[in-house]
Amino acid sequence: MLQITNLPLERWKEFKALRLEALKKEPLAFGGSYKEESDFSDKVWKERIHNSLFAILDDEPVGMIGFLINQKTKLAHVAEIFGVYVKEDFRNNNIGGNLVEGAIKSIRENKSVIKIKLTVTSVQSSAIKLYSSFGFEIVGRLKKELKYEEKYYDAIIMEKIL
Repeated sequence: MLQITNLPLERWKEFKALRLEALKKEPLAFGGSYKEESDFSDKVWKERIHNSLFAILDDEPVGMIGFLINQKTKLAHVAEIFGVYVKEDFRNNNIGGNLVEGAIKSIRENKSVIKIKLTVTSVQSSAIKLYSSFGFEIVGRLKKELKYEEKYYDAIIMEKIL
């Protein structure tokens, strides 16, 4: 049975492994790179695990989603979703949808948040379709935002008003 939940701090190595797998297998989906993040200290991984929800199947993390609520006074009404990944063998089973739904639910617990934003690489059509199904709308495009293997990619800015 699929669970969408936090991972306890002591399971940070599983988070690290999943994130590094994501960066290696889907480099166009993330602003971070495998090379950069594989050099992160254990302390950094332990700090980052708190910003994520995980899709757990048979006690194994098979997907993740990150989100933050802005801490600046003028922006405390805005949350951001990032770092969404589902292992290839588990795709097309609505795990990504369950992760997005879980993040939105967690974000809504903070009553001051009225908007969620995210950025997705323009070639990630499945991700754009997924976010659109949850009411996210395209509000902008950042040209040549991501560079990978000497090629530039646009980023799509999406937002959802709660």
